[in-house]
Amino acid sequence: TSNMMNALMQMIPPISYDTRLSNFILTTLLMISAHMLEFGIAHYAMRRYKTLSGQDLASHGIVHANAEKGLTQLAKIEFMVVKHIHLRFEMVMRFLSPVVYAIAAGVILH
Repeated sequence: TSNMMNALMQMIPPISYDTRLSNFILTTLLMISAHMLEFGIAHYAMRRYKTLSGQDLASHGIVHANAEKGLTQLAKIEFMVVKHIHLRFEMVMRFLSPVVYAIAAGVILH
């Protein structure tokens, strides 16, 4: 994406101020970076949730439905956080991200 941004900027005449095009490309680059970060967080939370609720707890004989019972207080907090990130964060981002992008693009290009 940054190569496309540089190639596009070299096509237009050099100017000392920002244009709508440069702002739009920068917004797109920031959204792509935010999506990469969101993917990393969601993927880590999914793996950690599966680890906490499945493999480690199953080896101790704890049922998945009662996954929080055999954990220390800190592990319970971690389990709740990764559970909510795993179950809700990605879904919220799937709906919120296009809305934010559309609003930002509309403001920049209008």
